[in-house]
Amino acid sequence: MKGKKERVILPPEQSDDLLLPFPKQVQATFRNNTIKIGPVIGLMTEIHPNYKTIFHEILQSEDYTNHYCFVFSPFDIDLDSGTVVGRFLDWDEGERRWHKHTVPIPDVIYNRITYRSAERSSEVKSLFKRIHEDGEVKLFNPHFFSKQTIHKLLQYHPVVKEYLPETRFSATKRTIKQLLQKHDEIFIKPKDGTEGLGIYKITKAGMGYTCHTERQIIHYDSLSLLLNNITATEKARRYVVQQGIHLIQYNGRNIDFRVNMNKNIQNNWVVSGIAAKAAGAESVTTHVRLGGRVYTCNDILTRIFEDEAQKVRNKIEFAAIDLAIAIEEGIGKPVGELGLDIGIAKDGRVWMFEANSKPGRSIFKFPGLEEEGVHSLNLLYEYAYYLAGFGEQEPS
Repeated sequence: MKGKKERVILPPEQSDDLLLPFPKQVQATFRNNTIKIGPVIGLMTEIHPNYKTIFHEILQSEDYTNHYCFVFSPFDIDLDSGTVVGRFLDWDEGERRWHKHTVPIPDVIYNRITYRSAERSSEVKSLFKRIHEDGEVKLFNPHFFSKQTIHKLLQYHPVVKEYLPETRFSATKRTIKQLLQKHDEIFIKPKDGTEGLGIYKITKAGMGYTCHTERQIIHYDSLSLLLNNITATEKARRYVVQQGIHLIQYNGRNIDFRVNMNKNIQNNWVVSGIAAKAAGAESVTTHVRLGGRVYTCNDILTRIFEDEAQKVRNKIEFAAIDLAIAIEEGIGKPVGELGLDIGIAKDGRVWMFEANSKPGRSIFKFPGLEEEGVHSLNLLYEYAYYLAGFGEQEPS
């Protein structure tokens, strides 16, 4: 009957036949004379010593529970038999414990493979190709992003190209000179670097130049001396050169923002959380491991902009949504979560420095950001429900 919600209770024998790992309330849809039970959600990663710590939070959602969700590796799945060995965090004698169960292939897979080298392996490439060709399983966040790929996707985009700093994708003497002729500050970054390591900040200083790394600050009297030191041939192809931005500051320290983006159950991008990061003393970047400090977005914006804080936050959010839409369009495959590194220049202009397809969740552990972490987690499940063809979960 239209609009009426029915309950389907499966006896143990049928549950076993369907490879349901344990009894729980999930959802069911009825289409084309077929009942579909789920959703079944798989978090794909390498099974390494830290995987339990990383996925413990995701698997303990208290708001979204009407599904089966588990962790598995690319080597646990057998597309021919239609099964996968999943690692579940389920209740056992009043405690959460990890158990393995052989279950049907997920409706939805979130690619959380940790290392680029693993994702580039022939086995994983072959698996993703088969999943894509089959079309039954929905896989989102299909691969790591590179700085160069994202820049190429966005540099001519009519809406978001204005958010990109000028960038060159080979750190040769020529490209460094070109950017220093146009900008009084540039950054030289590893193409696939993380955590702020290996970054050089080059600044014009009188008749000379200053080179600032995470370890030291060195002054050079001439550009040629500086270039000879940092542009070894073997390094040039692995680095990008980027226009420096004069960011807003708090207590004399640069501020930028990590903006976490998620798709919701309507398949729309929303801002799930924003953390403000202040650079450490003498640090090139705002990374916490290099002395950076984390604030809530509203806290830092209120301290800097006072009554204009909400207006500035709106600018960040509008830019982030436009960027997320453009990135997913350019990738051409489902993307459900993004981490965007955003800056606000002293003149008020918004800039995007990096997009991350597998953002970490450690930022949500800082005081004042816990609720945004829960919101982000709930949205992960919302989007998985959407991809799997299920609506919002019904109250228990």
